[in-house]
Amino acid sequence: MLVVTCMSRIDGGDTGILQIRTMLFDRSTRRFVWADSWHYALADASREQEWLAELVASALRSVVPTAEANRVIRSDPIELTAWDLSMRALPMVAAIDHGTHGTALELLERAMELSPQDPVPIALAAWCHGLRAGHHFSSDMHVERAETLRLASKASGLSAADPLANAMLSAAYMLALDLAASEAHGRRALSLDGGLAWAWGRLGWVHAYRDETAAAIEHCQIARVLAPSDPLAFVWATGIAAASFEAGCYREAARWYERTLAEEPRAVVLNRFAAPTHLFAGNDETARRRGAILAEVFPDLTIAQVRCGLPHTTKVLDRYSEGLARLGMPLS
Repeated sequence: MLVVTCMSRIDGGDTGILQIRTMLFDRSTRRFVWADSWHYALADASREQEWLAELVASALRSVVPTAEANRVIRSDPIELTAWDLSMRALPMVAAIDHGTHGTALELLERAMELSPQDPVPIALAAWCHGLRAGHHFSSDMHVERAETLRLASKASGLSAADPLANAMLSAAYMLALDLAASEAHGRRALSLDGGLAWAWGRLGWVHAYRDETAAAIEHCQIARVLAPSDPLAFVWATGIAAASFEAGCYREAARWYERTLAEEPRAVVLNRFAAPTHLFAGNDETARRRGAILAEVFPDLTIAQVRCGLPHTTKVLDRYSEGLARLGMPLS
């Protein structure tokens, strides 16, 4: 990868304004993979270089995993390393689409065989199994959750200095209903890389599941600002929707759920929360449409299963359950 940065000063009075344009260039394919620009008021020119280095580093951290995944998809499968296999599996896991999880786990099994001490494929596999448990992608939630905890425990001992692995472990433990472990790994990831959007987003979800709505929205907004084009941007939008629902702001929550499903239409399972949210927001027609889409893909889903999927508080689950019952979902 090659970073290209251009700077120019703009007249702004005593301090001046610095305009910065940065581009990430993939030498292997001779393609630009990302670009952005900023304006910065220079109150202290002596700190310009330090500030610029941190700004660019923080921005690039948010796009390199995506660029890596795209590069690996174009690579020869025979030559893939453990890291390559993990990056190929990453978008399959992140999409929250049960149709891709089987392939993702096969890739991650190969990655773990090639590099058994690498925490990234292990943590990613744990996250994948957690998604299968929490989002009704498996016929046995308990088996998936047990495998999540097994793999997460193994990766935890290897991931002390790896922010990406810790962010994935935060997701895995969250889906295994262990919010304390999820928070610990999220904070470790953030301490290792303060610009990692995934760490901010995961901590946002920890706050959401504890009904700490203001903190949840703030953290998820930070994650979206840090990495607006990240594949998980829709997950942080979902966190804002969930926190808004918890606060009783149903119209705002409905707006964010629609944004989420527009950004990632494959995440059909999110309709289990979007449908009742629209109902309470007074959008009856949209609520019924969202409920019908959910029922088409998950015809056997029950309210009891929804209540066991994710670590929402009882108060929030009661409200979602009320809406789902009004939309016709069976209790059990």
